Amino acid sequence: MDDIIRRTLASDQITISPSPSDTDALAAIMRLIKSHIPADDDLLAKAARYHFRDTGKMLRARLALSANKHFESHPEASTYQATICWAAAIEVLHNASLIHDDISDGDQLRR
Repeated sequence: MDDIIRRTLASDQITISPSPSDTDALAAIMRLIKSHIPADDDLLAKAARYHFRDTGKMLRARLALSANKHFESHPEASTYQATICWAAAIEVLHNASLIHDDISDGDQLRR
């Protein structure tokens, strides 16, 4: 999968090694996500800004980028922009499920 995911032999952890173009794409994905968080001081906006201050591994977004490469889309193509939007949507949905799980479990902290 374009050498994005490499399993370390010493443990079961997954190490992510993005290519330079992936690094730019991941930054674009986070900019897109953060641009849709309201700037006001309402409680939900504050919580969203707090939650997205740490990006995590963004594994799901990386999978979308890898699929984009597999189908040979290029950064100049409009399909690449759609991939950025799709990857951002996947990340937001995944993060929403994490928050929902924390609320359901009564957890006080995330990460």
